[in-house]
Amino acid sequence: MKYLLIILFALVVVPKNSFGQPVPKGTEIQELVWVSEVYAHIPNLCFSMKYTYADSLYPATILDSTLLNCKLSKGKSFSSNS
Repeated sequence: MKYLLIILFALVVVPKNSFGQPVPKGTEIQELVWVSEVYAHIPNLCFSMKYTYADSLYPATILDSTLLNCKLSKGKSFSSNS
């Protein structure tokens, strides 16, 4: 369940400069379910996400950034940020 929340967070809080695959509007939950079913029991799946935080008045001004590392294996998850 924890990995589903991580994936949900990653898809809902999408940065402006996203390099991911576009999801048709209205099918976001279906995509989350599909992703969670496909990757639920794959051993040793790892991915990283980089978040950049920008000023709301000046979006080109980056205020901070962080890197999140996620590891999923057989229904268990581990995440850390640096």
